Amino acid sequence: GEATAVFGPLPKATYGYSEDIESKARDMYAQNIDEAKRLLAESGWNEGSDGIVEKDGERFSVELWVDSDPANQRAGQIIQNQLKEIGIEINLSVKESAAIIEMTPKGAHEMILWSFGWLDADVLNFLLFGEGKSTRLHYEEEKIYSLLDQAAVEMDTEKRLAIYEEAQELLLEESPWVPLYVKDSINAVRGFESFDIHPI
Repeated sequence: GEATAVFGPLPKATYGYSEDIESKARDMYAQNIDEAKRLLAESGWNEGSDGIVEKDGERFSVELWVDSDPANQRAGQIIQNQLKEIGIEINLSVKESAAIIEMTPKGAHEMILWSFGWLDADVLNFLLFGEGKSTRLHYEEEKIYSLLDQAAVEMDTEKRLAIYEEAQELLLEESPWVPLYVKDSINAVRGFESFDIHPI
């Protein structure tokens, strides 16, 4: 399939998306193998005999859960190959979606490839939930929760957008998850003078 890379917390079709945030995220997190290797070495991770970095005798090896969707499994393989370039070993584990939904709240996973579809920035509340309720990310940051709570009840559109942008600025710094891509929808039509595609 076709897809478009996403660097910031929200994709373009979502209310609350900010081109400024996306641009900053692209500058911060675009692939840079040399810089990634430098940061690993700076943190004490040194390349082992098989190319996987090690620290204090421990290999940098992580299990990544993916569901049974072939497209997601392919994405997992790409992530696996790209991280191997900097010396990180990814072991793919294919699980049923129901098992992932049941096990991730318990923190049984190390990494997970997951997706969401939502047209409002309130999806950030869905992903993060709040103190004690971050069932996928297991990430808690009171300042971000406070901003998301404010935005959820703010009736002024401009003020609400500004609050979401501030929250996204913090998420760029914290980076509790790594946005990857949105799937592109390719449509063929015939006999229409005009045709508008819904953003999702």
